[in-house]
Amino acid sequence: MEALLARYGYLILFPGIVVEGEAFLLAGAFMAHRGVLDLPLVIAVAVAATMSGDQLYYRAARSRGRAWLERRKGARAKYAKWIDLTARRGVWLLLASRWTFGLRIVIPAACGAVGMRPAVFTIVDFVAVLIWALTLGLAGYYSGAAIEKHMKDIQHVGVWVLLAVVLCVAAVIGARRVQRQARVRELNVNDLHAIVPFIIGMIGAFNVFTSLWPRRAAAIVTLARWVPLDVPEGNRLVMLFAGLALLQMTRNLARRKELAWWVATAALALSVVSQIGPHFELQRVIVAALLLVYLVIFRRRFSAQSDPATLRRALVMAPTLGLLIVAYGYLGLRTLEPHFQWPAGTTLLSEAIRGGILITQQKLRPLDAHAARFLGSLEVAGWVARLYVLVLLLRPVVLRDRLEAPPEDVERIRREHARRPLSAFALRPDKHHLLVAEGRGLVAYAVRNAVAVACGGPLCAPDDLTASVRDFVEHCHKHGWSPCLYAVPGEDLPAYAAARLKALRIGEEGLLDPRAAAPAAGAAADQTAGSASGLSVWRYDRAAAADTVLDEQIVEVSDEWLAEREIGELHFTFGSFDLEALGSMPVFVCGQRGGRIEAFCTWLPYAGGIGLTLDLLRRRRDAREGCREVLLAGALEQLAASGVHEVSLGLVPVSASAEARAEVGPFGLADRLGSIYRYDDLFALKDAFSPRWEPRHLVYPGDADLPRVAVAVVDVHTTLHERSPIPRLIAAARALRRRASRRERS
Repeated sequence: MEALLARYGYLILFPGIVVEGEAFLLAGAFMAHRGVLDLPLVIAVAVAATMSGDQLYYRAARSRGRAWLERRKGARAKYAKWIDLTARRGVWLLLASRWTFGLRIVIPAACGAVGMRPAVFTIVDFVAVLIWALTLGLAGYYSGAAIEKHMKDIQHVGVWVLLAVVLCVAAVIGARRVQRQARVRELNVNDLHAIVPFIIGMIGAFNVFTSLWPRRAAAIVTLARWVPLDVPEGNRLVMLFAGLALLQMTRNLARRKELAWWVATAALALSVVSQIGPHFELQRVIVAALLLVYLVIFRRRFSAQSDPATLRRALVMAPTLGLLIVAYGYLGLRTLEPHFQWPAGTTLLSEAIRGGILITQQKLRPLDAHAARFLGSLEVAGWVARLYVLVLLLRPVVLRDRLEAPPEDVERIRREHARRPLSAFALRPDKHHLLVAEGRGLVAYAVRNAVAVACGGPLCAPDDLTASVRDFVEHCHKHGWSPCLYAVPGEDLPAYAAARLKALRIGEEGLLDPRAAAPAAGAAADQTAGSASGLSVWRYDRAAAADTVLDEQIVEVSDEWLAEREIGELHFTFGSFDLEALGSMPVFVCGQRGGRIEAFCTWLPYAGGIGLTLDLLRRRRDAREGCREVLLAGALEQLAASGVHEVSLGLVPVSASAEARAEVGPFGLADRLGSIYRYDDLFALKDAFSPRWEPRHLVYPGDADLPRVAVAVVDVHTTLHERSPIPRLIAAARALRRRASRRERS
């Protein structure tokens, strides 16, 4: 019985610690003192089991959000207080969570609900669990000596009786706690999907750890018998690259990549098959089989695609690298042939393939250190090639060509559903257009760094919004992107919450009726009448009659405005200056007729032309004070006379109100975006016309994705094409030239 417990007792220990940690850990430590189990392995199992349970509740709360946790735990003031405290002191609470009885579920779940990053949570949780497991494990181990003093006469029987009593008590206590806290009812099958990538990630971390540990201790060798994807006989570099490959596969399994599923399934199947023989390890087969069964049962879950171009490159590079590695191994083995012991049936080619391509133990034996180093270099070359091909295979889809919906569908949706200001930018040719909700809706988006940024919400009927959001999210998941929707109105947030997306307020959009805004426009113009006297505002109809002199001045105004801000043209939800495009939109100019122009503005139509959104508003560097107020007032007056019912003054990412500033988020997304065009004075300028300010939000998957999303949102406004360095280089060159010219003038 001792032999069985020594070999398979860890299978009982793992679920036992998940249910009732202290009792099973103390029992396992006591058995380690008796010599039945290995103490380092008991502590390792305790760490793995406890972290698995913590990950389960962390992932569940992170995917559902804070509202889900508050509905289940926040009803009690005690739990609500701890949830709020976790938002401020999450790291310190997590470190102490193993000693806070009654809060061991709440604190990890609260960490997920408040958006703690997965890497931070995993590292801090590992430290907390390791301290807890070491403390209790050592206490149980050394307390065994005191217990044994009273059991000398019944040593052979008493130990097993005591163990049975401890396990029974632990099982009863654990069952009651499960029933009392309704742990199972708080979760569902979807929450378990995060555990399998986590387990494979722990196997990869184990490989990395063993490659960096000074020596391969007996406990590590014992633990390796339970790890199906371990490389126990390889050198340190081999184990390091194997671990990195597993971590890469873990990341993409979490992203539900189809090719990651194939790689993981093939690796686990190979692990099971490789155990057939004299070195059969049942526990390794059990772990590999359980993971393999999960992947087979839930194979439909993994449907995300990889980038076709890099996939083709991987299909070319894989055999090329394979041939190079085999050639390297063949030539090296032929040169060093006397330095190896060659068993019967081995050849140069078979051993080169076995060492560089196959993940199996080589049959030949090196006779000196030089030969051993060559075998190690062959295995390292094989793992470097595998890791490189794996990165290529699992790369997210990169859209190199514009994806456009059929023109007739785009036009139909524009007529029926382009009723919001951002729809004027959504239908521009710098975006991809995706039909959603069975062709009844449209999403305009651009992709930057594996983040799909949608321009506003879907263009669809209100009844189709939920289906449109779901289709866009599934489209992003299929291509390996993180979905993001920029500047969506607050009334649509329930549809995004239903898709498990979070929302962050990033600014406010000013809307007004120009027919009712005449008094405010007149007041704004009167305030600057002194400094802007003599200026007039008129509409420039370039399509009817182009004025060469006026065109040159408009170009000068635009260039001076860009030079003052040291940036290039922006895109996505900002207007970009194009002289030829001025003939297709309303243009208003402020200055002296027949003389100098001070500023100009352009407008884009939406809602069938009864709505206009401000596209460009640019002035000279030395323009007269108040020219912008006069320009907007005159433009609004003329637009009201032409039958326009609604005007959008655009999004102001940083509002002057303290409330809006408090909601811009921890990464300062609104401040970053606002600093591009220096919006500090635009809120006061536009607010002088008394618009109604409506909040606009950024919708994104979760707080862990927010840094990448923030970078992608800024990138999509500052670059025209994905991964194109040309606009950035041009903008940087212009900025350097402007700085140099200013230094010369000064």
